Amino acid sequence: MSNIVALVVIAVVVDRDDQQMRRWERKIAVGYRMFIGLYALAGASTLPVTWLIARSSFLSYLQSHLLYPLVLLTIVECCIEWILFRLRRGRQNLLIVTGVLLAGISIYFNPRLHAIESILLLPILASVLFLSPKKVWFAGGLSIIAECVLYFLNPFHGLESGTTPYDLITFIVALIGETIVCQGIIARGAEIWDELRKRGRLETELLVRQIVSEKDAKTDALTGLYNRKSFNEYLEFALRISAETDTPLHLAVIDIDNFKQVNDRHGHLVGDEILRRTARAIEQHLAAADFLARYGGEEFALIIPEMSHDEAVAHMEKIRQHIADIGHAELDSQRATVSIGLSTYVPGEDAQSLFQRADECLYQAKKSGKNRTIARM
Repeated sequence: MSNIVALVVIAVVVDRDDQQMRRWERKIAVGYRMFIGLYALAGASTLPVTWLIARSSFLSYLQSHLLYPLVLLTIVECCIEWILFRLRRGRQNLLIVTGVLLAGISIYFNPRLHAIESILLLPILASVLFLSPKKVWFAGGLSIIAECVLYFLNPFHGLESGTTPYDLITFIVALIGETIVCQGIIARGAEIWDELRKRGRLETELLVRQIVSEKDAKTDALTGLYNRKSFNEYLEFALRISAETDTPLHLAVIDIDNFKQVNDRHGHLVGDEILRRTARAIEQHLAAADFLARYGGEEFALIIPEMSHDEAVAHMEKIRQHIADIGHAELDSQRATVSIGLSTYVPGEDAQSLFQRADECLYQAKKSGKNRTIARM
């Protein structure tokens, strides 16, 4: 049971910053107002019966058991709230004191009401929301002092129908027990919160590792582009969407010209840099729906949806020309051009056939002089 209570406490005070605490302080103040309202409602509803039983003057009974306590309760609440929201520090202690005062006034004017002293438990329970054992013991100590003062102020103590020293000691023990239980709830709640935080951190780390692992499995380590596996999966998806929606789809295969010579003359580190730079150059000119991947070696594959054939050709020519204009310091400012083969999807065609046609166009571009785009409908 204590675990459940502790979890409830944690759930409502996860955010422990000053703004959140201020919200809880305002809610406790509203709770005190509701207490005063319920006191008035209960007193008004039971007044006729209690007056008939007491057989005393209706006016005097109304004043002593309803009007006087209500006036005092309202004055205390208004004064405390006026002070409360002008303080920067000590607001929580002031709220605890307010709860004890409201409970004490209610008990003082209704000494014969059965179990009325139990109201002093409320400030202790309210202090749990501040998640501080010191606040709990402060509330418990004030409630014990208030109970002792009320016992000696109670005109009925010592009578058969009133409170006795045994009742006083019993209730003080109950207040101490309640304080210990509330402290235990806070301690248990802190333990559960720490455990949840550790588990949450562990789950976050596992999730991040999973995301990184999935990303690594789908991307090319050198260029950061999608890899061949991701390209093949997306191409199947793109073909299905194109067939279902009757929208155009194009596939371009881009190959860096004379790349083997770059590796042979300048080394693989320079070749890797040319690959990365070419990948960035292509990315700079991608349309929103384009899908670019490193297909293998010095080849890139680009899926182009939602464009007409002529628009796709112009799109690839713009990319080709941009790459051709880049001077590479590693190559003594020479160019590393690309050849491009472009094919347009024909309804009913599969991925292998579409790629094969684009690859054939690329072969023609290479054979006819490189640094050019060859397209086929």
